Amino acid sequence: MTRPRRITATALAACALLSAACTHTAPRASFDPTPTPTRPGQVVTIAGAPDINTTPRDGEYALRSSAFSDAGGLAVTDAGIPYFEVIYQQKGAIAYIDRTGRIGLLRLGSLPDQLSAQGNDLWLMSSGYGINLVRASPTTLNQVTYFSWRTPLPNRLTVKDAAGRVLSGEDRRTADEYWRGSRFAVRGDGVPIVVSRRGDLYEARGGGELVEWRVPGYEKARTEASAHGGFVLGPVASDGRGGLVVVTKSGAVRVPQRGSASASRFPATARALPLWDAALVLKDGSVLLLGGAKPTEPIAMSSLLRTDGTLIRLDWGPVKNCRQFDGSLADLGGIKAGGAAMRKDGTIIVSDRYCGRILAFRLPEEMTGEAYR
Repeated sequence: MTRPRRITATALAACALLSAACTHTAPRASFDPTPTPTRPGQVVTIAGAPDINTTPRDGEYALRSSAFSDAGGLAVTDAGIPYFEVIYQQKGAIAYIDRTGRIGLLRLGSLPDQLSAQGNDLWLMSSGYGINLVRASPTTLNQVTYFSWRTPLPNRLTVKDAAGRVLSGEDRRTADEYWRGSRFAVRGDGVPIVVSRRGDLYEARGGGELVEWRVPGYEKARTEASAHGGFVLGPVASDGRGGLVVVTKSGAVRVPQRGSASASRFPATARALPLWDAALVLKDGSVLLLGGAKPTEPIAMSSLLRTDGTLIRLDWGPVKNCRQFDGSLADLGGIKAGGAAMRKDGTIIVSDRYCGRILAFRLPEEMTGEAYR
């Protein structure tokens, strides 16, 4: 026989307290922690509070954290999560913004100046004092070093020509002179392509091996894009079609995964400007060029290289300083871009190293401006 249960007033009070504790939710932020642009031409800050340059902390809202970077680099994974390099304890770390708007820190042991994403994995490359490329998983923190070379450390880099012969002697010494300042992009088949400071193309095969990538028409295109002042390497970007675009001081080279390379030569007025920091290939094949402005020379630099080779300065307004942010495209005119990437919904993420913030924006419906002469 089951005994009847007695419910006392004390028990009821305890149940009420327990219920309140279980249904209690954390208080919401008094601001929008995950801002996003909602209309064409709008710019919003998604990380980096004004006047904050202290060490960022795991779990704090990205908008109230530091996003200053000493090396640069920015990438967006397929999941739409932005990753970027930040100054952390006088060194560096990779930060990311999760879906709640909070910042997280990955201590991967690598200090990259360039980032790229493939799927939800990250590629981290540094080329300031040598050259180093690592593939890392943000979820498992597993890392694979593709190559690493820095003098006077022991050589951990094998360089081969297009026929697979190992470079040695004078050929190898010449190649080694141009690793510093190299750029890279991930080709459509998942192979990272390293562009040396001299403009040579190499496939990163893993296991410390770089193999020259010979592309039909590339030598001619490289010469055409560096006809004035020699070859000066700028940003390199994946073109969304399997190949890449190499931007130089004098022009740009389109390098398809298959087929022949082609060049666009910049007009004289563009060649006289500082070199852009970041390039992003849009869905129609045109190339958005950002950054490059100098505080001592406030020149609006945002430009567009159309598929027909026309280079235009976008009419996004005059350069503004960090305190003049108003959410318009003019906020992009004077940035020093650490990198740029696009989410699947078309939102573009870019870092501003001058002001220590990460911006998100949508392009205007029409890209207008005056052609460089």
